[in-house]
Amino acid sequence: MEYNDLNNLYSDIKSGKVGALITYNINPAYILPDADNFKSLLDKVELKISTSSYLDETAVLMDYVCPDNHNLESWGDANPSHGTYTLMQPTINPLFDT
Repeated sequence: MEYNDLNNLYSDIKSGKVGALITYNINPAYILPDADNFKSLLDKVELKISTSSYLDETAVLMDYVCPDNHNLESWGDANPSHGTYTLMQPTINPLFDT
């Protein structure tokens, strides 16, 4: 996400245009330089959902936390080098109820 996109998001939240916010694979309440601003704006969002493997700084501020599987528990695809595509398969059974 570029900072212009982030500024647009902040503006949309302030004007009431954002009814739901879902974060996936990111912890903005920790990594953003203006994390305090982000946290204060969350009060203006009606529905907040985090998809995270951990109860991190952002997840604790959300209404719902939808746990995400660890990479070793997941199917997926990968592009390890230019022109090379491959599939991933789980190497372990899910450890928790995700």
